[in-house]
Amino acid sequence: MKTPLASALAEYEARLRSMRATVTSSLPRGLSDPEIDEIAAELGFPFPEDARTLWTWHDGDGGAVGKGIVPFMLFPDLRTALRLTREWQSATAPMPGEDYDAPYIRQPRWLLILAHQLPVVMDCSALEGERAPTAVYTSFSGISESTPISLARRVEGWTWALDHGYWSITDQGEWTVDIGRFPRECEPELREAIG
Repeated sequence: MKTPLASALAEYEARLRSMRATVTSSLPRGLSDPEIDEIAAELGFPFPEDARTLWTWHDGDGGAVGKGIVPFMLFPDLRTALRLTREWQSATAPMPGEDYDAPYIRQPRWLLILAHQLPVVMDCSALEGERAPTAVYTSFSGISESTPISLARRVEGWTWALDHGYWSITDQGEWTVDIGRFPRECEPELREAIG
């Protein structure tokens, strides 16, 4: 039985293929459960089922920013995601002795899933059963101003963006975004999913 996330990912990839998106021809194979277990052991905390489903689907998008599975973001392979998560946490942590409540990444259970200036993270400390919510992180507000949503809902938003022309792909395989088609009058989860 497919999970909501597995179904959403399959539908999204089908949309990309129907648009003849060049990224679909170079998507790396997904990881096996033993491969994920080996890599995820480095986390030091439970690896959510949604993260497993994501990297079982494909181990990253193998592309450069602008040519990946979503506009202007990079879906890294799992090893790179763990490395970037650690580097990002180190770079944004407060200096020893600093006494303030700035929303830096102090949460060691956030896993980066999409890299960008405003990365999407999975909050592995707030597991809802086997599901972990995702949110956008900013250095000035942490994830407090982001609407936490499931990864399945986020991927459904990507499909909406393709279906409604908010996102499209040029003949050269480049992403374009039509700001005029942004869903201003819709539920916060949809706005969060497609940014």
